[in-house]
Amino acid sequence: PARANTQKGRKGVTKGDLVALGQVCDMALNDKTLFVANDGGLLTYNDISCASDPKNCEAKWDETLYGDVLNDVEVAKQQDGSTVVYVAGGKGVFKSTNNGESWEDMNAGSIGVVNSLTVGSDGKVTAGSDSGVFSYNGTTWDTVGLASETVHSVAVDGSGTVYAGTPNGLKIKRSGDAEFKTIPVGGEGVPV
Repeated sequence: PARANTQKGRKGVTKGDLVALGQVCDMALNDKTLFVANDGGLLTYNDISCASDPKNCEAKWDETLYGDVLNDVEVAKQQDGSTVVYVAGGKGVFKSTNNGESWEDMNAGSIGVVNSLTVGSDGKVTAGSDSGVFSYNGTTWDTVGLASETVHSVAVDGSGTVYAGTPNGLKIKRSGDAEFKTIPVGGEGVPV
């Protein structure tokens, strides 16, 4: 059978071919499905257990997200037991409720290039972008802070405290805080 060419610049399905991924930015697993976010889009392996015999592995470039630099992919288990897959990159944030078969655009209101996502146990999505930190309210993105900073990584703990990794250090914003504060670096032998 003919095989689709999936080298950079092409999309399709391949079985046993070498796929040129370029820079892999992030990966996430949903059971046996591996999602690979990279500088060419999203590559999905529907059954990663085939990795022991790559000739039988099938990989697919996602046509909706093809050609976008994707920086992050997250798999979030919902309280009702369902799973949502989120991807983020140069075109914003997208989500899938059917394991990557289709994608919903979550970009109501531009938040810039998204570098990092996190999904809380309550399902709340928080994004770190080149325009600060944002949280998704179900319809649009609300500004959390750091609008003048690039945020490379973001994390939120169970109490709602937001941590942001920026070129200017680690920032923190606790529930009720008006602004982010810098977390000082310290310790033995480390200048403050």
